[in-house]
Amino acid sequence: MKKDDGMRSDIELLKNEEQIRHYENMTLWLLIVGAIVAIIMLLTGCAEVVREYAIDSRYTVSYTETKTRYTEKYNWHEDKYELVPETYTVAHPEKYELLYHMEYDNGSEWEEWREVTKKQYYDFEKEQGRG
Repeated sequence: MKKDDGMRSDIELLKNEEQIRHYENMTLWLLIVGAIVAIIMLLTGCAEVVREYAIDSRYTVSYTETKTRYTEKYNWHEDKYELVPETYTVAHPEKYELLYHMEYDNGSEWEEWREVTKKQYYDFEKEQGRG
């Protein structure tokens, strides 16, 4: 009996060592991921816009779009589910956009489209000699 108890304690020790190694590996992995996230946040979060200006414009005319969504409904006569089309109309208003170029204090650059008012759009067009 004592021999079995000794074997059990050896097995328990091996299991405990495996668990400790597992937790050490998980802790190391979490520290590495945390460090990477912290570095990314540090590099991207500290930059401030130094210069920002519009470089292009885009106008989208208003339009309507017909969409179809399919839903499953149970057909009691045939004892099965069927896909039933539901058609509806989506109205999209006209849209005025300007493409802004931004320069940051760390030397990086970024461009993004922003929706603007009609007046801002036409002011930009006049500056460019197009309006």
